[in-house]
Formats: sequence, C-alpha cells, structure tokens
Amino acid sequence: MSTHNSMLGLIYSFLLLLASCEVASETYQQSLSNFPYDLKNPDLKVKLDKDLTETSALSLSPNEELLLTLNDEEGKLFYIRKKDGKIEKEVDFGKKGDYEGVELVNGLIYIIESKGDIHEIGIEEEEKKSDELYKTFLKTEDDIEGLGYDAEQNQLLLACKSCRKRYDDERVIYGFDLATKELKEKPVRRIHKDSMRQFLRQHTNINSMIHKMLAKSFAPSAIAIHPITRDWYVLSSVGKMLVVLDTNGSIKYIEKLSPKLVKQPEGLCFDTNGTLYMTSEGDGSKGRMLRYDFK
Repeated sequence: MSTHNSMLGLIYSFLLLLASCEVASETYQQSLSNFPYDLKNPDLKVKLDKDLTETSALSLSPNEELLLTLNDEEGKLFYIRKKDGKIEKEVDFGKKGDYEGVELVNGLIYIIESKGDIHEIGIEEEEKKSDELYKTFLKTEDDIEGLGYDAEQNQLLLACKSCRKRYDDERVIYGFDLATKELKEKPVRRIHKDSMRQFLRQHTNINSMIHKMLAKSFAPSAIAIHPITRDWYVLSSVGKMLVVLDTNGSIKYIEKLSPKLVKQPEGLCFDTNGTLYMTSEGDGSKGRMLRYDFK
C-alpha cells in the first residue's frame, strides 16, 4: 500500500472513531438512564486560575467547604472554592516534581507522585507541620495518576495509568494499607479491556473496531468511591471516559466525555451528599472545574 493510501486510511479511522464516540455517548445514556449524573450538562462550569492550568487532582478540605487540588509540576497544594473555583489559599509542601493525586484522610493529606511515592503531610494554619515519605515497589513507567480513599478497607487507592509490564491487557488499582503503611502486592481491582469491550457490545450499537479502540485507550487518571452507592468511579483523561465499577469490581457504566467540556480530565471527588466534582487541565488554556449534582 502506498504512503498516501496509508495516510488516508489512518485519517478515515480517526474520523470514524470521533463520530462513533458521539453516538456511543448517546447510547449509554439511553440504555442506562438511571445513572445519577448528566455528564453532558454540568450544574456548574467555571474556569480555574492560571496557576491551575496543570491541575491534576481533587479532594475535599476537612470541613468540605473547599476543594483541594495540585499543580502537577510544583510542590503546591491549592484550596479552591466550590462555588467558583477561586483559589482561597495555597501551601508549599515540597520541591518540584510530578504530583498526580491528593486525598485527605483523618486530618492528614496524602499526595502521590507518578512513580508511586506517597507523601503523608500534616498541615496546620496553612503551614506544613509534618511530612512522611513512603516508597512503594511501583516505578516511573507504571505512571500512577489517580489517588482515592476506600474507607471500608482503610486504604488509599492508586490507579495505574500504565502498568503494562505487569498487566498488559488490564488497568489495575493498588491498595495502600493505612494501618501498615505498605502497598499491597496484588491489585485490589482489575479492569480488563475484554470486559470493557463486552460491556460496550451489550450497551452500544457501534462496531467492534470502536469497542477495541475505546478499551485500548482507557488509562486511569483519577479515582473516587461514591459515598452513597459505594461504586468506584474511574476517570480516564486518555480517551476521555468515565468507567464505573460496582462493589464487586464489575463494570456498571461507561460514558465517553465531551472534549468540549473537559480537555484533559484528571481530578475527581464527591461531597458526602453525592455531588460530583471534576477538574480538567487546560492543555494550553485555563483549567476547568465542573460540578454535577446527585440526582
């Protein structure tokens, strides 16, 4: 095949993927109409400060009045207002690095680096008072991007964007035991691409090639457990998808997110009443925060 024909084939496949993703998103909503969020229509949509163009994480402040987020290139923790995303305060916690997740648990703030190192930080009156570093067996190539908290098992959840050397056909989530301060050797959840393809076959009318492309592109960038249903919500910036797992780890829902709303979604958390918050990097422009009320 000539170079020209090969290029035309690639362009055709790419356009087909874009078109089918829009169809798929509509179909998910029709077949799973009881999903409690309308992800196409946020109840709040605001632009973030320029310092949060690279926002990469999301959690709640102790009183739940503010949200916590990071700039993934700097060792700074930002407190932002729920109502408009404005920065209320910021705290320096470390040197420059690749920080990808933040989670508040029992008054301590946990921050994950992409290579799997976990910082445990105590903050009082806007200043860092303590800092413990826990190294894990994960490596830079594993590319950890999501950090969540499982209260029932008292563990942090580390969503692995890659981990291909260990689990080629799966995306996995590790558990960090907060009692022993050790990372569990085996993943606590596995999302197999075949399971995603099977779900898409059952709930969409798009062709198998698109099933395969969507499943292959899934790469977790954020994770949070719903406070009411206890479902696990896993966000993927690559492919712009949300995958929901039930309490047994089976896929319950998949939706393709709108690139017009989120250019690079990497932050996800819930209020105790089920309100969902999502943040997206700006990809050259200002980042964005979205709020979805629990219906």
